[in-house]
Amino acid sequence: MSLNQDNQEARAIESINLYKQLLKNSAHIKNEYLKNVNTFDNQLIFNELNEKCYFKLYSEIKDINSTKPINAFYEEIDGLEELNKKLINFLWLHEINQ
Repeated sequence: MSLNQDNQEARAIESINLYKQLLKNSAHIKNEYLKNVNTFDNQLIFNELNEKCYFKLYSEIKDINSTKPINAFYEEIDGLEELNKKLINFLWLHEINQ
């Protein structure tokens, strides 16, 4: 790994840790605010799948023109395709019920 890659990884880890801390420190607000709302399984959480996606998706973005569609990562990130299908169904059902 080059020095630049090490620096990018360190920044990514710091960013992840700060986001996790934000979620933890604001959990009571989130829970109160969303108590009567139907939320998606992994909404406002950060788990292992989120971390894999963060590193894989954002490490490959060099500029706006090199951004790949999410389905390009299905084979590389276990669980992503299933989660995305669940999200599409959730959003579709939510839209119907509006």
